[in-house]
Amino acid sequence: MLNKPWHKRIQYERLKRGWSQEKAAEHLGVDARVLRDWEAGCHVPIGKHRQRLSQLYGRSIEKLGLVNPKPIK
Repeated sequence: MLNKPWHKRIQYERLKRGWSQEKAAEHLGVDARVLRDWEAGCHVPIGKHRQRLSQLYGRSIEKLGLVNPKPIK
């Protein structure tokens, strides 16, 4: 999975848990549209949201590819 782009990694972690975008967004304290944009690679999560993603999915920021992520669009 480390060869996948950051946005696919966070999507993978959500799907692995069987969560909808709405459910994961609720856990993260963001709107589902925000999570959709992250998973599409359109927007990059800011520092506090990177930390929340790391905590929620039990993966380091590095393993999620969130050290220096760039939007793809």
